[in-house]
Amino acid sequence: MPSRLIGKWYGVEGGNPVEMEFGTNGHVTYDALIGDRHHIMLLTWRVEGDALISDQPSHPQEVRTQFRFDAEGALILTNEGIETRYLREETPPGSN
Repeated sequence: MPSRLIGKWYGVEGGNPVEMEFGTNGHVTYDALIGDRHHIMLLTWRVEGDALISDQPSHPQEVRTQFRFDAEGALILTNEGIETRYLREETPPGSN
């Protein structure tokens, strides 16, 4: 597992703030704030080449997402041709 993925990442998907926390144990917590509700998914993950493979054990179906890091160290995920940029931060954007 690439150690660069381990930790918390913050981004925006479809106008909604998203937090992902990758653990060394192959688990990731995905938390999207949609309206006033948190939508949380507990996933497993692994890497094959430049693909991040995630799966939700409660609804098994592997999802392959291309990933890379840009020059500033942001995590770029590409899913169905759409790129989403995530920043590793100690404090989520807009919480100050």
